[in-house]
Amino acid sequence: MRHIKCMAAKGMIAGAMAVAVAAMVWGCSAGRTEQDPGTGMESPAGMDGDGQAVTASRQPSASGQGSAPDYVDDFYNAVNHVTLGGWEIPADQPEMSWFRKVREENYNKVNDMIQKVSSGSGTGSREDGGGTPAQSDTGEIRDQENIRALNLTGLDREAREKGGYGQRAGEFLNKIEDAGTVGELLSASLRFQKDYGIYSLAGLVYTGDSDDSSVKSLYWLKPDTGLKREVWFSEEESNKKRVEEYKQYLTRLHESNGLETREAGETVERVTAMMKDLASSSLKIEETYDAKKTNNVYTARDASAIYPEALSMELLSGIYGIREDEKTVVAEPDVCRKLGTYLTEDNLPLLKEYVKTCLYADLSAMTDMESLNAAQEYQMAVSGTEEKKPFERTVSESVQQELGFQCGRLFCLKYFDDDAKQDVTDIVRKVIDVYDRRLADMEWMTETTRSEARKKLAAIMVKVGYPEQWPQDRYSLKLTAPEDGGLYVDNILAIRKADQDYMFRTKDDPVDRMEWEMTPQTVNAYYNPGNNEIVFPAGILQPPFYDPEGVPVTNLGRIGSVIGHEITHAFDTSGSQYDEKGNLRDWWTAEDKQRFEELAAKVVDYYDTMEVNGTKINGSLTATENIADLGGVSCVTEIAKDEGYDLRELYKAYAALWAGKYRDEYLAYVMTNDVHSPGIIRVNAVLSATSDFYTAFHVKEGDGMYQKVENRPGIW
Repeated sequence: MRHIKCMAAKGMIAGAMAVAVAAMVWGCSAGRTEQDPGTGMESPAGMDGDGQAVTASRQPSASGQGSAPDYVDDFYNAVNHVTLGGWEIPADQPEMSWFRKVREENYNKVNDMIQKVSSGSGTGSREDGGGTPAQSDTGEIRDQENIRALNLTGLDREAREKGGYGQRAGEFLNKIEDAGTVGELLSASLRFQKDYGIYSLAGLVYTGDSDDSSVKSLYWLKPDTGLKREVWFSEEESNKKRVEEYKQYLTRLHESNGLETREAGETVERVTAMMKDLASSSLKIEETYDAKKTNNVYTARDASAIYPEALSMELLSGIYGIREDEKTVVAEPDVCRKLGTYLTEDNLPLLKEYVKTCLYADLSAMTDMESLNAAQEYQMAVSGTEEKKPFERTVSESVQQELGFQCGRLFCLKYFDDDAKQDVTDIVRKVIDVYDRRLADMEWMTETTRSEARKKLAAIMVKVGYPEQWPQDRYSLKLTAPEDGGLYVDNILAIRKADQDYMFRTKDDPVDRMEWEMTPQTVNAYYNPGNNEIVFPAGILQPPFYDPEGVPVTNLGRIGSVIGHEITHAFDTSGSQYDEKGNLRDWWTAEDKQRFEELAAKVVDYYDTMEVNGTKINGSLTATENIADLGGVSCVTEIAKDEGYDLRELYKAYAALWAGKYRDEYLAYVMTNDVHSPGIIRVNAVLSATSDFYTAFHVKEGDGMYQKVENRPGIW
């Protein structure tokens, strides 16, 4: 299972599928009940109680108070002092940053279109739009009809209260209750996953084969552990609190489904004990990025044998239509084996409780108001937010998540200019050209490996703006409006079913390399190793990330560094395991691989010495992103020197991009669970490792930004 590499982290919407967490649409996040605090997370700049960033080397005065630190002591705060001092975190948000601000702008733009469509006044996309994404009148009309139906059914509180879990999920709950054997429970659970992509005990999906990226293979999903291993077994007080808040949240869900408080609490204790036990056999977060650990190939029959007889090949074949000898990849077999110890008839009552608990959490934001309130209050508790999001916003966010590409087409028609697409594509090509020159002169690589690296670089596919073919045009989707009896949860599950049906219907087709894993209005970017592609959605191609009328050196320091970051992911400790076709293949000589691993270890050691708000950076957890940050800035530095740009302005532009304020609870979570380093580290650590920065700002020994030459890591 291949992870795509994003410029900034993303959060999960309660009960909803996360988009593009892995290189598949409904991948490992599909059945997870864990909810990250807030949505649309990006890597934070570390903050203390009053908003001040703190590093291991220096503790400057509070942001926005007193004088700014010197550039040579704390570059991040020197550049962002005024910005941070003027920002307040919204009461219903866990942080404030440029990512958040632009995402908020995009949310408002899309929300405005959603409300206009729902009221029958259109979107204004044709009159006002500058973009020309491929589309048809029929496709745009169908998008608007589905957006209207989902939004209005979401806003219909009375229908949601009366409808409960709706027809589809309601039938599944009845089957759970009626299951007389573990086999019957597994059958019901697997059929629900096959139809709707939501799972608990197990699940199967088709996605690009890591060994041959042109075809699809069957991937086995691990059971739902509720929270990550890093949370369940953490000694950090913030994570311990998160566990207790999670239990309280699940208890409330069981209460809203008819259990008395004591019985609900006892049920949750049993279920979460099982989840924690399963998590004990999970891979660490950083290990999930290592294909050598996750590309475990079986036949379907051998994969089913990981479990006891309850999960038979006959059951799998009957539900999914798979063959005994079909290639099957089990990313985390140890967790599956652990689950197998629970699949006994004596455990049937516990397994029923577990499956229902997972479903309650997965659907909590799309059913009754009590469940929604429980989900929101849980989010508040673990993220430190002071207010719940307004009800109308929870619905609009869900519409923008579930119908992301439908909203994206309208967004691009109205707000995206194709001139920007060409301009950014030109910048990408310039960065690739410089990167190629750097590879050609890479002293630590032999010619054999260097040639393979340059071949991979030349083959990178570049996607900018929006997809050439909109995914919703590949199949029919018609949601039911409230006036026709439509129910919110049923409409959402209808969307999921359309996606699932398409995935299974096309499982034998070649991989469509033109598909996107991220919606065009998203403020982010990513590298997908399985496609060897870098993708820059329209949402990030606006100020402050990119300004078509902006100063070239500023654009280079911002969108240019983002581009360099994503390209470097092709050569980080994870992406470097894949070749120019996106296949998992060792293209390194033994000598070069050893040298690369030594350089990567130096990056890990370098970041391990740093801390934010008293918490040390986990250099292993953040290694791939740190390598990408270092490579991106190194590349744009060379371009700036070639173009005769002022390096001081380049580095200021880069640093400004990562300004951010974060609530303590939110920061504590991402510090131990996010593969991205906090923003202050992405600025100060990267520039302290960049020799040209020392020259540009006359940094000397004794300054806060100073690192000894031998301690400065660098690979690309």
